[in-house]
Amino acid sequence: MLQGIRDSLLDELYAGEWGAHENDIKKVVESRKGTKKYVQDEVLAQADLVWFIINSLDGRVFVCGSSKGMGEGVQESLVKVAMDKGNLREEDAKEFWDKKKASYHYVTVSLSSLCSMLFICTNVFS
Repeated sequence: MLQGIRDSLLDELYAGEWGAHENDIKKVVESRKGTKKYVQDEVLAQADLVWFIINSLDGRVFVCGSSKGMGEGVQESLVKVAMDKGNLREEDAKEFWDKKKASYHYVTVSLSSLCSMLFICTNVFS
């Protein structure tokens, strides 16, 4: 799980909620402090993992946050991942993600601009 926040001291809402393996499960990306990166930057940095998971049998991408900026940036990064890892042209990469949306493998929800989250998961129990 990727969580994008401005500053972990001010905005971290979910610290400790993932249990003992939180550091293995969750990556916090701070845009104003620490790493000074955005979630969409981390999507590109984790392109191999993103591509592997979305192409897994039960792979899912859930994006929650502001539609402006973060949502658009994540969409652009996902298209770049599909172009790079799937050797797709831009229009084919956009169509790839449109199909994932239609099958609920890529879900976006616009909520608060305070916290951006990107869940990239697959059913590890199947």
